Amino acid sequence: MIIGLFVAFFFAYASYNYVYMDFINGTREQVDEIRVSYGDGVLIGVTFFLFTYIVPFLYLNRHRKRQPLELWEVYSAKSMSIATMGALGLTLLIGFVYKKIEVKHLSSVGYEYSHTKENHRAFGFDTDIYIYAEKKL
Repeated sequence: MIIGLFVAFFFAYASYNYVYMDFINGTREQVDEIRVSYGDGVLIGVTFFLFTYIVPFLYLNRHRKRQPLELWEVYSAKSMSIATMGALGLTLLIGFVYKKIEVKHLSSVGYEYSHTKENHRAFGFDTDIYIYAEKKL
């Protein structure tokens, strides 16, 4: 499960560098085009839930070296199903809210909606393209 912790740290690194800082640096440098997707917020939500699963798992199994317990072995299947569906719903909500925050920030710094790039893959999210509109004085 230590490998899972490294995966969670990788997701945190990717979320910070490629989602958050890429967006902030893009608006600061006023690049011509910025892509906004629900997938950005979903990546942040997945990172959050990786940590909320892996950290309790490691704490639960800190003295069990040979046969670690999984969380679904400790709790009933019904409670784990409810928690999983709640986490999935919350992850999608985080994606929606993060996209709304990005769009609000983009409109406040001078970006306008251009078009939507459709993504037809299995779990693909459509990407909205925003372009920088120079304000004329």
